Amino acid sequence: MILKKKPILFFIIFCMIFALTANVFAATTLQSIQPNYVSTDPPTPGFTGYALVTAQPCLNVRGGPGLDFPISGTLPYDSYVYVVMVITNGWAEIRMTDGSYGYVLADYLEV
Repeated sequence: MILKKKPILFFIIFCMIFALTANVFAATTLQSIQPNYVSTDPPTPGFTGYALVTAQPCLNVRGGPGLDFPISGTLPYDSYVYVVMVITNGWAEIRMTDGSYGYVLADYLEV
């Protein structure tokens, strides 16, 4: 009789542990996912100067002006970045704090 109850007990304990960890994981995941916020005042083509990053939690920096280029870094939300120039296709060439250059979508920058 005891041998027949142990698998059931093990199954119940397993289900309880799984349910608890799944709830913790879901709550943590939902708190960490935040939407990207498109700027209400993005820089226009030809703009040069500092701009604020509005994407949350960060903005991807790419190797060229397009989504086909690889991601070379990220900029944190609410940080400033130097915009070298905004191109007419909606991308901005930026200079990072380490002196390297990259491209970001200008819609996620605010002047």
